[in-house]
Amino acid sequence: MPKKKRIKVKRKKSKRKLKKESSQLREEIEKEPREIEEEIEKEPKEIEEKKEEKIEQRPKEMEEKKEKEIDDYLSELDELAETDIQEVAMKGALEEKEEIPPKEKEKVLISYRALNKVLRHGMRFSNPKAPRKDWVECMGFLVGNVDDSKVQIMDAIPIVHGSLVEVEFQNEHYAKADEINQDLTDENWIVGWYHTHPGHGLFLSPVDRVNHSGYQSLNPKAVAIVFDPSKFKEGIQLNEYLKIFRLKSPELGEKSEFVEIENVEVEHIIQDVLDCMVEATMLLAEGYPLVLEYKEEYARPKHVLTEKVENLEKTIDEMGKFVQKIQKDMQSVGIKLESHQKSTDKAIDKLKKDHKKEKRKKAAKCEFCGYDSIMPGDSSCANCGIEL
Repeated sequence: MPKKKRIKVKRKKSKRKLKKESSQLREEIEKEPREIEEEIEKEPKEIEEKKEEKIEQRPKEMEEKKEKEIDDYLSELDELAETDIQEVAMKGALEEKEEIPPKEKEKVLISYRALNKVLRHGMRFSNPKAPRKDWVECMGFLVGNVDDSKVQIMDAIPIVHGSLVEVEFQNEHYAKADEINQDLTDENWIVGWYHTHPGHGLFLSPVDRVNHSGYQSLNPKAVAIVFDPSKFKEGIQLNEYLKIFRLKSPELGEKSEFVEIENVEVEHIIQDVLDCMVEATMLLAEGYPLVLEYKEEYARPKHVLTEKVENLEKTIDEMGKFVQKIQKDMQSVGIKLESHQKSTDKAIDKLKKDHKKEKRKKAAKCEFCGYDSIMPGDSSCANCGIEL
């Protein structure tokens, strides 16, 4: 018998399956509008956030722009002021050229220690790395001695700092000068003062002349140092950033003319150089500036960076060892010089004795005393004194 073909009959889906599929479809249908709604909600939020960021950034940018414009404007004004001052000074110098006598030939010796303190004090309150608007003048006293041929400046004492334009002497400054003079020995005293002209050039202003007239009326050889930190650079001559002046007629005060002392010599004593290096390093290690003013109460930072302090302490130790080595070398050189001096003295004494012996050999016999005491060329006996 022929086989019967099986007919495949499609079974109807169960109710459960249908429910499941329908629920999945519903979820998918509901999900799509939700995602669309979320995206719609996100977009305005992002736009608002961007707007807020721009709104916050804009005033900052405006402030920065304004600050930059102000700084540029101030720097332009400073440059104009500097050129104006220099032009006025040049005009005044040209007008008074015929009346100014030859520059003083007197010598000024300034120690490295004194010069170093003047430079450090000036750089503390006005240096090229600091904003020009923060620059201020500073001043201090010069300690040393005077004789007929020269003024010797041994040390400098930083006193005070003031405005950008000028430093005026107050009663307290004169009181400090008296106090310092009392502490000094008879060998050294206040021989003048120094002050800075940050960005203004090297000259004595009318106020400076009044200040200096007080010194020069008491000590006719008193000097005034003017230092411009903006002109200080490595490798340039001393008189390009620092000059020493004196008044022609101190009794005239601000109306007096001033002259420059050109013959200036800096004494580079190795001990002064090392002392200044150690002093500056110690101040930095303790959190202080490079130089402190007279009896200044400086509020140093409570916490100094440990790493920097350790590095500075190492540097100080190395410098101390270097100083000790130099001192030993100097002692050994001194001993060698002493022994050399002794041997030289002995050789000279021997030569003198030999010279006397040779003279005696050539001496003639005196007929009166019988000694060989008549030297060649003598008209009398060296022993009895009788003339021949």
